[in-house]
Parts: sequence; structure tokens; C-alpha cells
Amino acid sequence: MTNGKRLTGIRLYLKKIFPQSATNRLLKRDHITIWIVLLLILFSSLTYLYTTGKFYEDDSRIRAAQKALNDSIKKLIAAPVVLDSAFLHTPSFDASDEKIRESVGLSIQIMGHGTLSSRQMITFLLSQNHQIDSLSAKEFVDEYVSAAAKEGVNHDMAFCQMCLETGFLKFDGMVPPDLNNFAGIGAFEGSREIERYPSMHEGVIAHIQHLKAYASVAPPSLPLVDKHFYNIKRGSAPTLNQLAERWAEDKLYSLKIMILIAQCRRFSQ
Repeated sequence: MTNGKRLTGIRLYLKKIFPQSATNRLLKRDHITIWIVLLLILFSSLTYLYTTGKFYEDDSRIRAAQKALNDSIKKLIAAPVVLDSAFLHTPSFDASDEKIRESVGLSIQIMGHGTLSSRQMITFLLSQNHQIDSLSAKEFVDEYVSAAAKEGVNHDMAFCQMCLETGFLKFDGMVPPDLNNFAGIGAFEGSREIERYPSMHEGVIAHIQHLKAYASVAPPSLPLVDKHFYNIKRGSAPTLNQLAERWAEDKLYSLKIMILIAQCRRFSQ
């Protein structure tokens, strides 16, 4: 028996053992079906390539936006005027905003010890508000440092949030100075009554306790002043970034507080 006959016999034997499926027989006869299958494969491949390319394009845009944001932050930190003009030119990054904001403020814990000295905070406050004297500034800063230490709150975060909310105690927003409300508690569009506190001392404590309510499940250490303390979902916002999502509609709220902390740190100890 020749080699050719042997190969033919093997092929016939294999066809008997492994008969062709109905699909294979159909594809051999139906050229239209073959083309449809090929077109589907081609369409799937092009869709995959487009989606992958779009991903890299978006990733590139995000990197470019992050660089622009970092450059802007450096300029804002170096700016001599903080709120009057610099923040008005903070850029917006459209579709990239969400991913950029995910990383902003995550490293700043609300509970903990601050690193800014009293002298830095006093000098910073006086540099931005020439209407108050050094004695008043010192008294105010001391209240924040003391209340924050007793409640276990980061005084860097609390003090700079106050600077943002009150415009460095200029009170040029919707909260007047006689309310002793240094964090805008209860002050939102459509609110009927903004929270009022009888003294500067109690207003500072209310602010500190309000932060603690968001950042911790621990009870207040000082006599309770913040009326909303137990109405807040306790421990729901341990970081600045998480707090900003609940505290303000401003998408750059946490970024602005971070910039204020960095600006305050520029002043000598």
C-alpha cells in the first residue's frame, strides 16, 4: 500500500470518528453567513481598538489637566491676596474634574493635631484683614487652638476653613459678624434662620464640634454647643475631601482650604 493510499485511509477514518458539525457544513455552503461572521469579528475588533484609544486619550487629558491644576496651585499659594482675586481665576477642567478631585484633600485628616503655630495663624490672619488688631487676632486663634485640642480636631483644617467661610473675619458673605458663626453653619440658599451663638468662644466650639461630628463617632469633650451634632451621620467624613462633598456645593472647596493651609505655612514660625 502506497503512502498516498495510507493518508487517504487515515482521513476517511478520522471523518468517521469526528464527523463535521451542522454549523461547519452550513458555513461551507452559505457564503453570506461567512461574510456576516467576518464582519461581526471586524466590528468587534474596531470597537475594541476605538474604546482602548479613547481610554488613552482621556487618560492623557486627565494628566494634562492635573499638570495645569498643579501649576495653578503653585501660583495661588504664592499669591499675596488669597480670596479677593486669586480664587476667582481658579481653572475648571470639565470632564477631568471628578478624577482630579478624588485625590484632593484625601491626605488631610480632620481629627488629629495641627502643625501650624499660633504665630503663623495670627500673622496670616492679620496679613489678610487689616481691620482687626493683633490682640483680637491672638485671642481668636487661641480659642481655635484650645477648642480643637480638647475635641481632638486638626486646628490647621478648622482655622483655614474659618478663613475661607468668613473671608478672614471680614464677613462679606451671607453670615453677619454678630452671629458668631464662623463656619456658615445653617447658612445655605433658602435657609430661614442661620445659627447664632452668644459669644465668640461658643461660636468657635460649635464649629469644632461640627467638624468632629462629621469626622468621628466619639462624643464631644466640651459641653455641647453644636445643635446639629447628633443630626449628622457620625464619622461619615474623616477627611477634608469627604467633608467638602457634604459641606459645600463648591467643587473646589477642599482645594481652597488646602491652599490656605499652604499659604499660612509660608509665614515664619
